[in-house]
Amino acid sequence: MRRRSRPPCAAAALLALAALLAASLPAAAVDRDLRRLVKDPDSFKRSDAARALGRDGSPEAAELLLELLGDDNPYVRDHTVEALGRLADEPAIRVAAAGARSKDALFRANLADALGATRAPAALATLGTLLGDRDPRVRAAALDGLWGYRDVSDEAVRSRLGELVALGAADGDAAVRAAAVEAAGR
Repeated sequence: MRRRSRPPCAAAALLALAALLAASLPAAAVDRDLRRLVKDPDSFKRSDAARALGRDGSPEAAELLLELLGDDNPYVRDHTVEALGRLADEPAIRVAAAGARSKDALFRANLADALGATRAPAALATLGTLLGDRDPRVRAAALDGLWGYRDVSDEAVRSRLGELVALGAADGDAAVRAAAVEAAGR
């Protein structure tokens, strides 16, 4: 008996249907054990959790990363900044951008660094907000975050970058002006 194979168009239709079904399913929640690692007393486990959450990239993972961004341990914060910088999902970036309202200046400065690495339009808007921060370290970090956009070809984004650098160049703080000069030269 001869086996019949599906014609190529039928196979493509099945793949398209599978993709549609997968897209309609709700995103999987962050693993319960991973959630526990965010609160673990061991800083190495918390930093491992940050890396895993960065790979997850979901809005829920972004919320947990914001929690880790405020960690007392600099090792955990550094890994969290890297993880936030890998976010590619626009809703997850918007969740992360909400961290700009934190009362902690170091948190906001680290957030600026992470958001710049995402190169997302939503992140660029938040960098503009952070450029108006009361703390000059945060304003300088926001300008440093613009480095992530250095080779963007979108004209609207490039125009906005120029506006932000000009704001930084007019700042009353010398360190912020220096960061603006650096950002302009990139």
